[in-house]
Amino acid sequence: MGIAEDLKRWTGEIRLPELITYQYGIQVEDASPYQGVIWLKTDQGEFALKQYRQDKQTYQALKQMQELSEDESYMLALPIPTKTQSHFFSGFHRTYSLIPWVHAKKARRKKRKDWLRATDALVAFHRDSMEIEKPKILTQFFRPTNWKEKANYESNRLQNYIQASAWTEQPSEIDSLWNRQSGYIRHLLDTSLQFYEDIDGPELERSLQTKGKLCHGSFRREHCLLEGNSVTLLDLHHANWQTSAEELANWMEYAYGQTGSMELVSEILNRYQQVIDIKEELPLIYCYTLYPNQYVLGYTRIFQDDSVDQEHAAALRRLWQQEQARTGYLQGISQLPAFQEMNVAKITWL
Repeated sequence: MGIAEDLKRWTGEIRLPELITYQYGIQVEDASPYQGVIWLKTDQGEFALKQYRQDKQTYQALKQMQELSEDESYMLALPIPTKTQSHFFSGFHRTYSLIPWVHAKKARRKKRKDWLRATDALVAFHRDSMEIEKPKILTQFFRPTNWKEKANYESNRLQNYIQASAWTEQPSEIDSLWNRQSGYIRHLLDTSLQFYEDIDGPELERSLQTKGKLCHGSFRREHCLLEGNSVTLLDLHHANWQTSAEELANWMEYAYGQTGSMELVSEILNRYQQVIDIKEELPLIYCYTLYPNQYVLGYTRIFQDDSVDQEHAAALRRLWQQEQARTGYLQGISQLPAFQEMNVAKITWL
């Protein structure tokens, strides 16, 4: 079977090697699927073929960051331009980009130094984003209450699900599970919203825009490739213009979920603060942490499915176990020295 047939089987796209030659002027010599992308060997080197779509403004901002940065501790794995200088091309079914292949190892879960190197790359990314100018159309329509709107929307949707479950004449197993779990989740949502109001979240977010304009958008251990003294950041098509405080909060909680170590979380926070002063942002980080993001994403997928069965009930149980495990993190983060010194009241009912 030839390369074109293999690529069609993996992507559904016909004549993909010819399309790549047309778009980039390179010849595909070999290909193989690898962890969500397709490795390509070409006459001009190795590349990752990846489904990719990103607005031009964000892509140009990332390019500008890479060009202006003097920090060699991290690199951005950005798409190479096509012959028409676009950062992606359209197939028959999807859009794709070619990204230079990096021979490096992903940050390892059990290696403390890998977590800290990834943190160094994240804070350098946020620091360098201070130097770029946010596109005017994004500045004009940027709404500091974006997080509040999301939380309010989820709180209202949660209440609708609770009512629908309560009105069910013949409750299923998942209805019973939901009735037991939803009260706690609603309380957590309402608490995070109230805390956001108490700290004047919209004004705080607005004032902190100079602390970092661009976020990676999906910062995870597997998106950090370590090679020598440098970290290459992958999956930059998720990059967005939200507050860096939310990304740091997500990274700290993710690190705890992967390792169960509050000591590591404390090191990550201290490492970040050595580069960027985030004393003003600590109340926002705490607020974002209270929000049960993973549970919300999970139950949304479950209840949007037309058929709710035993598999969905098992998924809801797993979500609840994860959220219960997160309680230890919510209690632990409030005990960290930085949050102990925070100038606002913390949540005590946990």
